[in-house]
Amino acid sequence: MTNNSASMSFDLSLVYKSWTNFRRGKKASRSIIRFEANLLDHLYDLTDDLSTGNYRHGSYQYRQVYDPKQRTIAVAEVRDRVVHRLVYDAILPIIDRCLDYDVWSCRPGKGLHAAIKRTQFLFTRYQNSWVWRADIKKFFDNVDHATMMKIVKRYDFDHSINDLLYQILESYGGVSGKGIAIGNLTSQILANVYLNEFDRFVRHQLKPQGYVRYGDDFIMIFFNLDDAEQAADDSKEFLSVCLGLQVNNHNNFYFKVSQGAKFLGARIFAGGTSIVPKTWSRILARLTDENADSYHGLIQHISSRKQKNHFYFKNV
Repeated sequence: MTNNSASMSFDLSLVYKSWTNFRRGKKASRSIIRFEANLLDHLYDLTDDLSTGNYRHGSYQYRQVYDPKQRTIAVAEVRDRVVHRLVYDAILPIIDRCLDYDVWSCRPGKGLHAAIKRTQFLFTRYQNSWVWRADIKKFFDNVDHATMMKIVKRYDFDHSINDLLYQILESYGGVSGKGIAIGNLTSQILANVYLNEFDRFVRHQLKPQGYVRYGDDFIMIFFNLDDAEQAADDSKEFLSVCLGLQVNNHNNFYFKVSQGAKFLGARIFAGGTSIVPKTWSRILARLTDENADSYHGLIQHISSRKQKNHFYFKNV
C-alpha cells in the first residue's frame, strides 16, 4: 500500500511526550491523579517495559453511556492509554495520507462540521441525483482482528508498532477475535484503516458521483435510483465477504437529493442545513462557557436562524 514506514523508538522523552499529549484537556480523574502522584516512576517503568519487550496491555473498566443510544465504553488503564497515544501519534501521519479525501472522521483538519458542509456542497452540485444513505451494524463489535492485522501490515510499519497494535487489538474482544474498544484512541484511527478497504472499493469499483464517510456512517450519490440500489447490493456483498460487516437495515435509505437527508445529526439540503431536534437538545443541555467554542463551528454552518439565535442567546 505504501513504502513509508514508521519506527518506534522507546525512550523517556518520547513516553513523556505521549503522556503530555494524553493528559492535555482531560479532567483529573482518580486514576490520572494516582498516576501523576508518582509520574516519573510510572513513566520510567513504562519506558523500560516498552524497550525490553515486556509491556503487556492491561484490563478495562466498563461504563454505559447514552449518546444518543446506549453504548458500552471500555476505559483502559492510564499507562495503556499513554501507549495508545504513543502509537496513535506515530502512525497517524502515515495512515492519514493514504485515506480517501472524503473520509472526515478522526483526521487533522476534517471533522463533523466539515463533513456536513461537504455533504451540502455535493447536494448542491448533484441536485437531480439519488442518494444511498447507510451505516454499519455494530461496527466496533465486528472488526475482525486477523483481517485488521493483515491490512495494517501493508503499511510497512516497524515491527514494534505492529506488536503494540496487535496487543491493543487482542486486549479487547477475548477469544472471539473480534471487536475494538470504543474508548481507545487507537480505535478511531483503526476504524479508518479497516474501512479504507471499503472506501477504495467505492471509489474504484462503484464510482459514485459523490461519497462522504464519517465513522461508519456514509452516503453515496448516483445519477439514478437503479445505480444506487445496485451499488448498495455490491457494497453489502463486499462488506460481508471482505470485512465481515453488515449494513444496518434500520438506517438503509434511498432518496432524491432534492428531498434532503438526515445525516450526521443534521438535516441537510442543497440550500441549507439544520440540526435535528434530538441532537439540538443534547447540544443545548451540554452547552457551557468552557465548551461553547467546540460547538461554534457547527452552528456557523446551519441555516436555521432560530437555532442560531437560540445558541448565541444561551451563550451570552
